[in-house]
Parts: sequence; C-alpha cells; structure tokens
Amino acid sequence: MALEFGTRGKLLFVNLSDGSTSVRPIEADDVWMYYGGRGLGAKLLFDLAPKGGTYASPDNPFMLLSGPLTGTIFPTANRTFACSLSPLTDAYGGALGGGSFMPELKFAGYDGLVVLGKAEHPVYLDIRNEAVTIRDARHLWGKQTTETRETIRAELGDDEIKTCTIGPAGEHDVRYACLILDGRAAGRAGLGTSMGAKNLKAVAVRGSAGVALAKPADFFRLMLNFNTTIANSPTRTHFGKWGTAHGIDNQNQFGILPTRNFIDSQFVGHKEFATKYFHTEHFYRDFGCFSCPVACTNIARVKEGKYKGTQAEGPEYETFYSLGANCGNADMASIVYGDRLCDELGLDSMSAGSSIGFAMECFERGLLSRGDVDGFDLRFGNSDALIELLPKIARREGFGDLLAEGVRRMARTIGRGSEDFAMEVKGMELGGYDPRALKAEGLSMATSERGGCHHFGGYTIYLETSGSISNLAVEGKGQLLQQVRRGRVLCDSTTMCSFLGGTIAMQPNNLAEALRYATGLDFSTEQLHLIADRVIALERCINARYGLGRKDDTLPKRILTETVRSGPWKGNTLSQEQLDNLLDQFYTINGFDLTTGHPTAERLTALGLDAARAELYAA
Repeated sequence: MALEFGTRGKLLFVNLSDGSTSVRPIEADDVWMYYGGRGLGAKLLFDLAPKGGTYASPDNPFMLLSGPLTGTIFPTANRTFACSLSPLTDAYGGALGGGSFMPELKFAGYDGLVVLGKAEHPVYLDIRNEAVTIRDARHLWGKQTTETRETIRAELGDDEIKTCTIGPAGEHDVRYACLILDGRAAGRAGLGTSMGAKNLKAVAVRGSAGVALAKPADFFRLMLNFNTTIANSPTRTHFGKWGTAHGIDNQNQFGILPTRNFIDSQFVGHKEFATKYFHTEHFYRDFGCFSCPVACTNIARVKEGKYKGTQAEGPEYETFYSLGANCGNADMASIVYGDRLCDELGLDSMSAGSSIGFAMECFERGLLSRGDVDGFDLRFGNSDALIELLPKIARREGFGDLLAEGVRRMARTIGRGSEDFAMEVKGMELGGYDPRALKAEGLSMATSERGGCHHFGGYTIYLETSGSISNLAVEGKGQLLQQVRRGRVLCDSTTMCSFLGGTIAMQPNNLAEALRYATGLDFSTEQLHLIADRVIALERCINARYGLGRKDDTLPKRILTETVRSGPWKGNTLSQEQLDNLLDQFYTINGFDLTTGHPTAERLTALGLDAARAELYAA
C-alpha cells in the first residue's frame, strides 16, 4: 500500500557510476515495520550493503534519511539520519545532525536519498523538487564546508538552498570525517569519508511542497499541547539558557568528566573551564534548528586574544570534553576556535580530540618522540599544538596521517602497551562520560552498534546522576538499558532531537498518537516498542555480517582494570566480572545468545526478520 500522509512515500536513488537517478516507493509496510530514520536505515543497509565490502566499495550505500514526522511542526523533527558502512569500525555506521537540510529534502518530495556507485571525478547533487542534476565539483574539492555551501548557493542563484557537505577530511579518507548540514554536524562514525569515497562533495536541495497529514486538525491540536508543555518545562528552561555547555559543571562535579585521556574523572582547578565562564566570556546568541521550541545551540564568539572574532555553533558538551578536559586543555577560546575548525574541515571533534588526547599520553609516556609528532611538545594542556594538528589530520599531513586513523589503529601502530589506554570500543572513541561510575552507561557504550558511543546505545546518564537510582549498582541495569535504548531508537527514527527524550513529546503513547494523526497508520505504544526491538536486533545482525559479536561488546582495559584516581568515585572501576553480568542481563532481556551476542533464531522470527535469520544462521 502506497503512503499518502506523513511520509512522501519516495526514496531518491542516485548511482554515481553511471549517472542514473530513479525514484523508488516506500511502502506502508516499511514504515509499519521500520518506521523511518534509524529504523529505515538499518533495513536499507542490511538489504544493500555488500557482504564482503567496506565503506569504500562502490556498491556500499550512502544514505540520508528522514522519519514520518520530519518536516512537520512536531517539535525538533528536523534531524538528518545518515547511514552507511563506517570507515572507523568497518561495520554499521549511523550519525545524526540537526538544522534544516532534511525537512528541505522532504519538501522536495523525498523521504531520503540513497547514493550508490562512485563518480569519476568530484561531483555534487543538485536536487530541486523533481529536477535532479549531477554537477561537476572539481572546483569545490579541497574547499572548507562554509565556502563550499556559499559557492553552491551562488552558482545555483538561491541563498535558501540547504546543503550537506564534506570538508577536506572527507576527501582525504580521515576515518572520522563528518558531514556538515548547513553548520550542524552529523559527527560520528566517519560518514564524511563514506560520502567522500564516492567523490561526492555535497548535496544541495530546495523544495516547495509541504507534508500532508492524515488528520491535520488533530495533529495541530496535539502539537499545541506539546509545545506549550515543553515551553514551561525544565528542559526548555535549562537547555534554552545553557545549551549542552551545562554538562561541563554537571559532569565535572559528579566526577565523570574524562580528563587527560580518562586518566582522571575530574578537571579541577581551572575556573576558566566552566559553564558560567563560557557564557560570560564567549556566549553570543541562541540558535534553534527547524521546528525547535528549545533553541539550545549557544553560538559562541571569541572576544579577545589570538582567536578574536572566531564564531562557532556551539561548542557542544562533547567538544568541551574532547578538545578540552580530555586533552588537559582549559583554554576556552582555543576550544571555540577548534570547534569551528573541525566544522570547516569536516572533522568529528570528539574523535579528533580523543585521538590527540591519546597521542598526548603516548608522548608523556615516551612512546612518541618530538620527531614522531612533527616537533610538537605534545604534552597535556598544549592548546597550540592541538589547534595546529587539526588541519594536519584533515589533510593527512605529517603526524596527522596517523592521527587520522583514530585511536584503535593508532594503538596498533604505536604498540608497546598503548593498547591498554586506547579509549575506544569497536574502533569508535568513547563519549564524554567515565563509565567506571556509570554502570548502565558503561553497558551502553560496550553494546552500542556503532561503537563507543554515549548516544546510540542508550543515554542513561540523566537517570544515573539524578539520585533516583544507584549509579554504581549492577543489578537491573540490563533492563534499564533496554528501556532507554528503545526510546533512543524511536527518537532517532522520528527523527527528533535527543534533548527532548524525557519530555511529553517522547512519551510513547503521545508519540503514537502523533503518528496516527500524521500518517493515518494505527500506531500504538506496543507497536513502537516492537519496532525499536526489531531495529536493535537488525543492527546487530549487520554487525554480525562483518564479524562482530560478544567479544566486541567490551570496554577499554583502563576502564576494566584501573580505578578512578580522585573525586567522589575514587577507587571505583567497572570490572570484567561486572561487565559480564551486565551483558548477560542485556542479552537475556533482548533475546540475544549469551555466547555470541547475536539475536537468537527464535528472536529474529518473532520480530519478522526472516532474511536476517536466514543469513545469520545459514550454516
């Protein structure tokens, strides 16, 4: 059955090898089974990704996808879900970014874009409603992201065109290159390099058609209720004022702010590295993405010093962690400048900062010499070296060539025990929370399908730092994570902002009601939970295709063997015994095999994943 409401019912396929374009329908069953965004991405990646291929294979799909509510006035339903094989993990890769790009693609008539093949030379896609053109981008290759966007707008004669671009990092196969969506980053998993591997520099889009709703009056009434409630909620008050920068003080005080490559869990004695200092010295104005009642982005501007005049969208908490505390860097102006530089170069600031922080520890331990690191005094806290290394990473120049590989591959090259403090899971650098004091979040990072990520696996930090549950307890955390991960999958499939995860809009009964009014399909809370479970299982099946299983659901040796050195959780660790307990809990409640970590054949049958069962259990 074709879809009429909520979704546009169409995916745009582009094959860059032969220059062909086609439109393929999305059936109601696809939405009913996989929803959209992250869920639809898992389904398409399973169907299309080459079984023996990599991110660089021409037949590896690169996808930009929306959800059934994207482009409507549902609060924050603006996210772009990018999906492909990851250059960082060699397996499942997904990333999200905000802004207005994906609503614009939906206005052009498409629920998503699927790119196959590889162009003979750099190109960009020009999508304006039904008109789809592959244009020469050789003159754009090498340009930074803002210049790329503005050049395209000038060429096409439309300042309102929305773009998804890569920077030099995506052109030079940096393992953690990101996508820039008109200034907003889809940062993780290296999907900028997946896009660059196709010689695709940018996607430009302009649309003119709105999104039809099955029951518009009921939908608008519900949205008025949502937005009124959100406007008066702590989420709006807190994020609207402080953005994610509030995490600097919160996580530091709680004792979970990774410092100096996770050697410590608090960055103390630096009054200039604090939320209020940032707002006093660098805050410029708020900014909100499409259909956002919160406007959490704190645009920063450096007022004095050598970085004077630098303006950045953020930085977000994760950048404060990665370019700041994790590198022992308390220079707030350099973090703002580094954030802007990462966006312009198309670098994931989290993986970039983590890779540099790892190199700093190697340098201080004598595992890297000045000659190895291009003459820099690469000690913790050297903000000048950090800033100078970012362009080197993006263009793989000098020591930047090794840094561009990410922490896992760096450790394999450096060796000599550096693997013990390589802070990654499945090849992806950890998010900005020390799991030694957050047992559920440690489980989340260990089992996340895209690697050592605080987001994809389920964000339990609010609960574990709220005082309502014990952050050090192990029992019950498997069930807790299952519930939280379900919510995260639905959030990413909607595609809405994760910062509204605890609000009225993300309560499953309210989300189901919104979907019924938007799509006309009879969604229920139970159906949404089933969809989330199906997506979680299918993502694990994709990883199983590339050799991942329980052996990869682990944490860095430092987390499992070294105790927290100072702060409120001094002496704590997350032991292997505790992690095994947590894994058993999580696998059992999700229907995963305790030995392999893969969904059981019975579980896949119950979820309607017959093709995945046939592949996984073919032997």
